[in-house]
Amino acid sequence: MITSFIGLSYYAVLGGWVIRYIFVSVTGLPKSSEAFFTSFTGNTGSQIIYYLVFMVITVAIVVMGIQKGIEKSCKIMMPLLIVCLIVIVIRSCTLPGAGEGIKFFLKPDFSKLTPGAFLSALGQVFFSLSLGTGATITYGAYLGKNQNIPKSAVSIAFFDTMVAMIAGFAILPAVFAFGFSPTSGPSLMFQTLPAVFDEMTGGKIFGVVFFVLVLFAAVSTSIAFLEVVVSFAVNTFKVGRAKASVISAVLITCLGIPCALSFGIWSDIKIAGKTFFDLGDYLVSNVSLPIGGILACIFIGWVWKSKNAEKEVTNEGKISFKLVSVWSVLIKFVLPVVIFIIFVTSNPWIMDLFQ
Repeated sequence: MITSFIGLSYYAVLGGWVIRYIFVSVTGLPKSSEAFFTSFTGNTGSQIIYYLVFMVITVAIVVMGIQKGIEKSCKIMMPLLIVCLIVIVIRSCTLPGAGEGIKFFLKPDFSKLTPGAFLSALGQVFFSLSLGTGATITYGAYLGKNQNIPKSAVSIAFFDTMVAMIAGFAILPAVFAFGFSPTSGPSLMFQTLPAVFDEMTGGKIFGVVFFVLVLFAAVSTSIAFLEVVVSFAVNTFKVGRAKASVISAVLITCLGIPCALSFGIWSDIKIAGKTFFDLGDYLVSNVSLPIGGILACIFIGWVWKSKNAEKEVTNEGKISFKLVSVWSVLIKFVLPVVIFIIFVTSNPWIMDLFQ
């Protein structure tokens, strides 16, 4: 719950940026995307307004509940996201010079596989699949007894990976085609890509489509974050969904406003050398997600016991789970150790505690 609380507080900042860029794409992409990005993120009023707009969208969906809100919205957003991505992939991969981007994307550089890279990848996988945040547990509570969980788990991981691959083909070929840097980090989406769309024939249309589908993806993540907090509040404090959603969102927003201002008037305020935004991102991606994963493995394998988990997953043997023996060993012995090693070796401050 804490992970989801902190995660949404800074994640909504990016959601607000996406909404702003949808409007910018409609009215015309800026000639100097870097200058526009700096000006926008440094504007206190704009940052707060778009942050609040994104939070209101998230709250509105969660208030409606699982079926009317979350499930219905995702049934609309996810297919549209895939269609929009495929359209952009076709356009991106047919640009002159796109081959270099495809090569960069697919050809591995094993020298980059450091412990830090592993932790970044682990954090991204956990974030993308909502592992270690309680989202899978929360959503799982709404499943029927006949739901095939092993099949769903494989499908979710497969399609998540496929969407990530499609996104890579949508972005990197276009970036290389116009000579931009593929290693510009978070600014890739908000500085490099608008410049790419500006140079591209029909770039205004592709810009709008791209940022709309990014908004779909962002909202699907934000409602998962908020649902975890709301579900916790409903079950713990026995309050209604609407009240829990609004109060949770207000508290998260109070924590998130400093994150939104980290790129402007509060950019010089730092804790342990990090801005509020960077600190939130670090705590979630590098600390709480790995710890959440380790604790989940320990709880399932040693406290709840993997045999009881098997009964729940298979609905007392009615659903096939052929890899249960392998899964049990992984959950109890392998995964906690692997995640812990990656976690420790990628966070130097932990090593310093023992010196």
